[in-house]
Amino acid sequence: MSLHKDFGIAHGDVTDVMRNAGFPGFNKATLSLAENGNRTGLRLMPEGFEAVSARWPEYAKKLPGAPAKKNRDANRTLGVRFTFRTTEDFARRMETLRRKMGFATRQEFFAYAMKEYVANAEADIRRKEQSEITWIKENVNESV
Repeated sequence: MSLHKDFGIAHGDVTDVMRNAGFPGFNKATLSLAENGNRTGLRLMPEGFEAVSARWPEYAKKLPGAPAKKNRDANRTLGVRFTFRTTEDFARRMETLRRKMGFATRQEFFAYAMKEYVANAEADIRRKEQSEITWIKENVNESV
């Protein structure tokens, strides 16, 4: 997107705004690189973008380097996603179990199932560790 071609803004006007915003080395070549950010990987710094959008507010959302839309995932309370594959037979069994247990969504079902599995696994590990400690105490005390 070009400020000159798309909006009729002279390159010199943009470079003047950028220089006044604290970017003394900004020139037409730098502007061209920023306008072609999808190829060059360069974008206007936030301060420069603010200066240009303040000068031409009617184009602020369309200017090259405009801040990206907010990420919807940032607002989610469950920010981590797990993905896995399984056989069709096992998927049918899980779906049948989900319905019988009364879960409205697969996410609710899998969250419940994983919490239960992790809680049980942690309890099994604690019991195993405790039994090993008990065995060591009993055998060490007998040998002394």
